[in-house]
Amino acid sequence: MSETYSYISQWLNLAEGDLASANHLLTLHPYKLEVICYLCEQAAEKMFKGFLASIEKEISKTYEVNL
Repeated sequence: MSETYSYISQWLNLAEGDLASANHLLTLHPYKLEVICYLCEQAAEKMFKGFLASIEKEISKTYEVNL
């Protein structure tokens, strides 16, 4: 397994875990929709980072917010 593939796989596995958690929370009643939405957003971000890794783009670990 190449190092790049391993790196991509790590991002996608993290995303899968977030989605699994969101799906589990949907089975609980009452459920916290804001937490479920947060986990879905996190999963989407991790999938996007996996995509960026697959096209060999640099992935920033931090964000800079300019107000």
